[in-house]
Amino acid sequence: MSISQQAAAAEKPSVAVRVKRKKTKSVIPGFGLSFGVTVSIMSLVVIIPLCSLIVYSSELTLAQFWDTVPRPRIIASYKVSPLTAFSASLINMVTALVVYMLSRVVFFLVNWSTFAPYMSWKLAGSMLHGGLVFDTSALLYINALYLALTLLPVP
Repeated sequence: MSISQQAAAAEKPSVAVRVKRKKTKSVIPGFGLSFGVTVSIMSLVVIIPLCSLIVYSSELTLAQFWDTVPRPRIIASYKVSPLTAFSASLINMVTALVVYMLSRVVFFLVNWSTFAPYMSWKLAGSMLHGGLVFDTSALLYINALYLALTLLPVP
C-alpha cells in the first residue's frame, strides 16, 4: 500500500460493522425441550401432590392440629407409616444398590480389554467402593423427603 492510499484510507470515516456471531451448539442437543418435558412431568406427578398435602395440613388451625394429633387412629398411623415407609425404602435401596453394582461389574467385564492394562484388584475394589458410597448417598437424599412427609398429620 502506497503512502497516498494510506492517506486516503485515513481520511475515510470508519463505519462500525456488526458481526453476526454464530450460535454455539449446546453440548446436549434438545436440552430446552427435554428439560421442559421433565419439569412438566415432575410437577404433575410429584410437586403438585406434595404441595397439596402441605397446603391441606396448613389449613388446620393450631387447636385443630393439636386435637388431631392425639387421636388413636393418628397415633396408630404414626407407628405404622414410618415403619412401612422405612422398610419399603430399605428394600428399594438394597435392590437399587444391587442392580447398580451389577451394572458396573457387567460394564467392567464387557470393556475388559480397555481396562486390563491399567487395572489392579486394589483399584477395582476402590472404584466399586466409590460407586457404592455415591449410590448410597444419592438414594438417601432421594428418599429423605418421602420419609419426612410421612410424618405429617392428615386427618
